[in-house]
Amino acid sequence: MHRSKKIVITVLYIIIVAISMGAFFIFQPFSFVDNGKSKIACDNGSSFEIGPNFIYTFTDKIDSFNDAKARKICAYNIIRDYGNAYKTPQSSNYGFKPVYIKNSSWGDAWLILVATFLLGSIFIQGIKRVFFESTKDPLFTEFFKWNFFAVVFIFLGIILFLIVIRKPARHIHCQLQIAQKVVNFRNSAFQGGIIPIPEENAHINSSIKTLYETCIGSL
Repeated sequence: MHRSKKIVITVLYIIIVAISMGAFFIFQPFSFVDNGKSKIACDNGSSFEIGPNFIYTFTDKIDSFNDAKARKICAYNIIRDYGNAYKTPQSSNYGFKPVYIKNSSWGDAWLILVATFLLGSIFIQGIKRVFFESTKDPLFTEFFKWNFFAVVFIFLGIILFLIVIRKPARHIHCQLQIAQKVVNFRNSAFQGGIIPIPEENAHINSSIKTLYETCIGSL
């Protein structure tokens, strides 16, 4: 193979390594509160699942908006008091009992990394056959041998990932994480076919920026 063709194929493999690492980064596992199963235990002995009663959290704690709803349901056994017909108890009258759910796993993330690399390699093979009229792939063969080529591909792929791919991968991962949390609440609250409530949508939308910044800061 001509030197220029080898360079093109080498660059493509480096890009595939970087993209594969990006896919791994995007699908890394994370845990979050399951609003459908988590509960509040009231001081009066009663308990309620939070999501079905329109109480939710996208972090580890219940915020002030949902704290007021939790206090009211424990005190008055009512939900959706958006007009504040009932006075919010001044002191907390419940305990939060979170149940966590895990999204994906490290095994899944590694599987996606390998699958992405293999699909990318097949794509490169297609390019070679179409443009370079080659059915052999010495570079592909060398990659799977732990030698100089493998070290170079991986090292340069890591550099490309850190410089170019990592930032958009972080963005996508956090967007997926936030969407998963919001869907989890909505599925628990609206499973009975209730029409989404404007007050809830407004609060969720106002929380997304903070959730995104927190997620980005943790990666």
